[in-house]
Amino acid sequence: FCLVVWGGGRQTFAQPFPGSPAGQSIMRTLNDKDFFFIPPKTQEEWTKRAAKLREKIEVSLGLYPKPAFAPLNPVVRPVADREGYSVSAVYFESVPGLLVTGSLYLPKNDKAIREGKRPAVLCPHGHWENGRFYENSEAGAKKEMESGAESTKEGARYPLQARCANLALMGAVVFHYDMIGYADQGPIPHRNGFLDPRALLHLQGQTQLQTINSLRALDYVLSLPQVDPRRIGVTGASGGGTQTFLLGALDERPAVAFPAVMVGSRMQGGCVCENAPYLRIGTGNVEIAGLFYPRPLAMSGANDWTIAIEKEGLPELKKLYSLSGNESLVEARCWPEFGHNYNQKSREFMYTWMNRHLGLGAKEPVGEKAFQPVPPAQLAVFDKEHARPSMALTTEALRARLEREEAAWIQSINPNGEAGGARWKKAVGPFVRTVFDLDSILPSEIRVQAGDEPGTPSGRKATRFELTYGGPAQRRVPCLRLEPNLECKGTVIWVGADTDPGVGQLLAAGNRVIVPGASFRRDSEQWKKGFTAGNALYTYGYNRPGAAESVRDICAVVRGLSFEEGKPVIAGLEIAALAGCLLGDEVKGVAADLRHFNYKKYEGADWGGSGELGLFLPGALRFGGMPGLLAANPPERLVLFGVEGTGLRDWSGCFGGGKADLELKDSKAEGKSELVDSIAKLNP
Repeated sequence: FCLVVWGGGRQTFAQPFPGSPAGQSIMRTLNDKDFFFIPPKTQEEWTKRAAKLREKIEVSLGLYPKPAFAPLNPVVRPVADREGYSVSAVYFESVPGLLVTGSLYLPKNDKAIREGKRPAVLCPHGHWENGRFYENSEAGAKKEMESGAESTKEGARYPLQARCANLALMGAVVFHYDMIGYADQGPIPHRNGFLDPRALLHLQGQTQLQTINSLRALDYVLSLPQVDPRRIGVTGASGGGTQTFLLGALDERPAVAFPAVMVGSRMQGGCVCENAPYLRIGTGNVEIAGLFYPRPLAMSGANDWTIAIEKEGLPELKKLYSLSGNESLVEARCWPEFGHNYNQKSREFMYTWMNRHLGLGAKEPVGEKAFQPVPPAQLAVFDKEHARPSMALTTEALRARLEREEAAWIQSINPNGEAGGARWKKAVGPFVRTVFDLDSILPSEIRVQAGDEPGTPSGRKATRFELTYGGPAQRRVPCLRLEPNLECKGTVIWVGADTDPGVGQLLAAGNRVIVPGASFRRDSEQWKKGFTAGNALYTYGYNRPGAAESVRDICAVVRGLSFEEGKPVIAGLEIAALAGCLLGDEVKGVAADLRHFNYKKYEGADWGGSGELGLFLPGALRFGGMPGLLAANPPERLVLFGVEGTGLRDWSGCFGGGKADLELKDSKAEGKSELVDSIAKLNP
């Protein structure tokens, strides 16, 4: 049984959805309205699903391998003293060259102290103008009060401060920290600097940096001697809501969470700081928020994309929480009369939730108290007298430092050393599972439906059939089956045109040939449309890359068709090598022409141009490029052409363990006949 893949280097397509014609793809977008969560039936089912989701999030956000954190060494400077609490300006490094900046609120009221420790609440702010420095206009504040959203002028003008001040008045330590590029955080801008192919190839971006800062903000509050590590809350709205549920999904230390106006089955997050490659393929905000289970989780909705949270999201989350018999530990409430907000109505809902589950001891329901706002300029961490430290790196400098860290990680594994192949296979496993998810392609769920028997000009006997797989989002792979006139020696799956000369050579040699059809051709204009809007980050966040879908289709063909001839040999161009070296022992060997391909060629790619992007895989360079991918799970026998310039020889120890079954040829294969000849060596 042989699998021949030809022309795979130019295949780009995304996952089709129910009702889409074979070979065509409906692009998933952040504005779709069907990010529904299907709750698990058992605790065991959820445990497996949750582990898979957390791994996906870590990979997607560039948190695997774990970045090297800098020592905290916080610099704290008092800026305001208020009745019941004080406010200080704080900054520290999260990773070398990246700053966390914010305001620390310390309560003076000792009533909420238990065993000498106080609860703490992290407050990521979201996309308010100037972030932590947000100051509503007089007219805007008046409008908020007239609508009933706010009852006091100070709350209407400074709603972000209102949240922090009131939590502090309740007895909680509060750290209100800046999103990337907001208020004091810099010099990296919030929405620029990580949107190019190079950033995606290394899985770098604002969501990565912002989540790193959230993790270190959590470390910071836990380092404070007056904080009880068992009573940590997190709450934010909009982009701050996204950070709230991402932090809660990744870290078990927060005990209570309240993501406001962000969890729902509709729009999933409209900013670059809320999206990352692979993040929401097959999932959505409701399920990601569910990773907080079984800890107390509450959410608010408004007249925005969260308006249906009480009917779409909350019932499913309650079913999840029912697995431990604690449905009351998840709650949501929507105020459809108000637009996107974190106003007094939802803040008071949050105060009551935090009070109940952090043991703050206030009488419920908790109302908002009067507070004295701090002038925004006074909250500044950096000003004329307090300069930004020189270790804060620019975008380019930070990117370069992160890339050096990636290279050092790969070198530490030493994939070309003794037993390096096994170490690398384990190390790259989370990335491979996230991008390709081959374990989800189950032979028992693959269906083959026979079609007509068209004649061909050559008089070959031909049969059409269609192979489907992929669960609810059934992916369809139409195929053409060609029988040789001679006695059949084996089966070849040829991904290309059935009129290709290679097909004739294989048939003449007595091979049965199966040709996958339109599923390997996608609408390139549709794909580019997703890029030309400047949204490649979003495209890959909701749609699997074309190269990954090609590999999955090949895997489905291998697993869905059984033949007496045994395991296949995969041959062809780059995508053939990639598929074969991920399927590993499921194939007998690989014969492929890499055509000197190197993922660094994509670093300067033009999303809207005519350049070919068929092998583009976000994260590829973070994990060693093409050599790192081919070393992920190679079969025992490999013949690879065109390896010069790929860096593959530096990884040769990962392939075959030095066996004679590895052949690396610097020259490209001269025509298809040389590749076809190599199949005979691997599968005589």
